[in-house]
Amino acid sequence: MSAEVEKEQAVKSSVWRRISLRTRLTAISVAVIGVLIAISLAGTTAFLRTYLQQNTDNSISAAAIVLANEDPTTVEERLANHELILPNLPNEYYIAFLDPQGRIYIGFVASTSTRENVPNLSQFNSIQVLETKGIPFTAPVKVNKKSETVNWRLVALPGPTGSVVVGVPLKQDEAIADQYQAIGFAFS
Repeated sequence: MSAEVEKEQAVKSSVWRRISLRTRLTAISVAVIGVLIAISLAGTTAFLRTYLQQNTDNSISAAAIVLANEDPTTVEERLANHELILPNLPNEYYIAFLDPQGRIYIGFVASTSTRENVPNLSQFNSIQVLETKGIPFTAPVKVNKKSETVNWRLVALPGPTGSVVVGVPLKQDEAIADQYQAIGFAFS
């Protein structure tokens, strides 16, 4: 070790020794508590995101199961007449019935945003639907010309005449988790 490095370490050591034991213990305790709060916040935020995703997955999967065996040509009328009840979908959702080649022949949008902001399923054929195995997945959807995207959670199931895809935008779930995290950082 060089003499300059030893001298710097000696100065730092002497500064630390000049601080009272009570102050040093308090500083160490505060630092440890801060680290523990940060770890706790990261863990609970991850847990919240997982919970919200599972909730979304359950909703869209249940709706897809109901719709997979429906006649696509009568779904809109049956929904309007309350003859067909979809399980717990949020206010914004997208339902598409696809032919085996992946062409949309009936689509429903319940959204405050425009129709262009829904997933592009034009190439989602029956083989790709079977490859998903009914497991929900996340897909980014471009929402404007600035390449901004919104993540959608989607599930696809085969049906008697093609397939059905049910999806919801994740912006509300992401906003909840981000707000929770911001509040946690503000209080820590």
